[in-house]
Amino acid sequence: MFAFVNANVIDGTGAALRKHQRVLVDKDRILAVGSRIGIPEGTRIIDIDGKYLMPGLWEGHAHLGGVPRGGLEDKEESRNFKDMRNVCLEHGITTVRSFGDYQKDTLELRDQIDRGEVRGPKLYCSGRTFVRRESHPVCTGWAGKEKIMNNCGYIPDTPEEARDMVREGADEGLDFYKIIVSNGHISIYPKVVPTIKSEIVAAIVDEAHKLGKIVACHVDTLEQAQMVVDCGADEVHHLIAEGSKKYELPEYEKLFRDMCRQNTWLVPTIAIGYQNDQSRISKGAPNGGDDKAPVFRMAYEYGVRFAEGCDAGIAVMTWGICTHDEIIKMVETVGMTPLEAIRCATSASAATMGKENESGVIKAGAAADILILDKDPSVDIRNITSINRVLKGGITVAGEDAEWTEEYTPCHDWPNYVIW
Repeated sequence: MFAFVNANVIDGTGAALRKHQRVLVDKDRILAVGSRIGIPEGTRIIDIDGKYLMPGLWEGHAHLGGVPRGGLEDKEESRNFKDMRNVCLEHGITTVRSFGDYQKDTLELRDQIDRGEVRGPKLYCSGRTFVRRESHPVCTGWAGKEKIMNNCGYIPDTPEEARDMVREGADEGLDFYKIIVSNGHISIYPKVVPTIKSEIVAAIVDEAHKLGKIVACHVDTLEQAQMVVDCGADEVHHLIAEGSKKYELPEYEKLFRDMCRQNTWLVPTIAIGYQNDQSRISKGAPNGGDDKAPVFRMAYEYGVRFAEGCDAGIAVMTWGICTHDEIIKMVETVGMTPLEAIRCATSASAATMGKENESGVIKAGAAADILILDKDPSVDIRNITSINRVLKGGITVAGEDAEWTEEYTPCHDWPNYVIW
């Protein structure tokens, strides 16, 4: 048992910072939080001298293979996911949602981490992604790559096949499901391709909900987003793609009203738009980073529920740094307060998986996944990068006095990534 004392606590709920707090931890759980809680005799006391204690971050949209291979690679080709596991922890990310990766390998890694056999963030896995045979990514990033196609994709031709695949995924242990609804990609702009049919999306959502599972949808346009919301999907990711059609702001009103009414999550993946700007500009395509900001501000003002996710692990989104950048962009482009952006990357992201009372929050009974910062992120969100130490399940895994480390050599051929 140990206790942090003299902590300035940001609890992850959006509540104001609390000064001079004590946080009592026993094994992998937080026992108590408060300014006057009793500390049992024999407890190890860790005085953090006014540093800032908050929940470990969630990365809510990730591909585990990672840069420079463009994500989706199997564990052998990505050195047992060492880059992802270590870089995430070192950047304060203690939970990751795998959003379309090698199904068998990611489920195996999830279970190894849960058993304490390897060092890494808590994983939730969507396994294979539901896609249409003629659409992105089958005709783009997966083209000619049978290994990725066979291990990362569910490609149903009928609603009945889709339901069978949902049940198969549940039997294999998937935590949730992902559907890609897309008619293009910046790599093939201005070409468009067919999207997955609405009746197949509806079947996936219905069958998943019968099994108590959620469904998240990659969409690129307003029409695609409206379709998946009408089908009852739980999450909309991206909403706008580089090169996709532009709309006037009033055209989004019905979508945002429906998302508010149905409590649909929006995971906007803001930062990637800025990293992809040069590719977009070279093709004369619409929808760069700044183009998207007014739409996301409108969604936020309507009351749409936001959670964090930045497409970490694809070729322009370097692990760890991109998550910090996404949080910063929520403040600087969407208009959130720093505490609201932190909530999106902690308790709100945990709520997408129904875990808001046990993860992403500093409270009694929650997991002892803790991030300690030298500087106050509630006054300047860029202080989210001032990491002092990181705890996962009560064990210090990065920073001062790390108890569990792992030798690894990060990729040095990652593209330069700048927090704009």
